[in-house]
Amino acid sequence: MATKSFDAALNFLPESKAVHKGRGMFGVLKAIVESFEEGRQAEAMYRDLVAHGVKHEDAARRVFANSTKH
Repeated sequence: MATKSFDAALNFLPESKAVHKGRGMFGVLKAIVESFEEGRQAEAMYRDLVAHGVKHEDAARRVFANSTKH
């Protein structure tokens, strides 16, 4: 089965915030900063779960499930 386009190949990914084209460098920088912040929040949630006795596999699953809801 041939893939029609690169975008069609990514259909399995969860929906994410769209980066508006035409915003130039500042739009890209904002998207990068937001991504780092989301990663920092996920790390904090993971560390908190592990610190409260949740096994690291379960903590990672919970953090990943929480991050794909948004």
